[in-house]
Amino acid sequence: MAAQPDVFGRHRVAFSKLTRAWASIAIHGGTATPSRDLIQANIHVATFVPHPRHFNLVQHFDAQAVQWYPWSWLIPSTDFARLAAGKGAYLLFTTTLNPTHANRWTPFRILTADAATAFQAQLHRRSGRRAA
Repeated sequence: MAAQPDVFGRHRVAFSKLTRAWASIAIHGGTATPSRDLIQANIHVATFVPHPRHFNLVQHFDAQAVQWYPWSWLIPSTDFARLAAGKGAYLLFTTTLNPTHANRWTPFRILTADAATAFQAQLHRRSGRRAA
């Protein structure tokens, strides 16, 4: 049986009590293709709206190793809209699991252990407009 991609994801909004800034995140699981050393995530076009304060986080859990893959990708949705491939119902994120190979997604690669800290940094960095 082939692995099924996580097309729904998990969506969260964060607010800063200090700055009253906000940011949102869509967390998507990636489906790995071990023979090609690739990871792919499908983002449903019908529910995707790029916004400067919205981010996509793509992560992969390696079921055989029973651990998270050490790298994740935290991508501003405006960049994701520009870089993602796909026609039809899904925008496709596809990249290599080999950290020595660079491609268009490399600038967004972060350590999985640092994902929460990286998102918090974006929340504080994007405080141009405050929540009501």
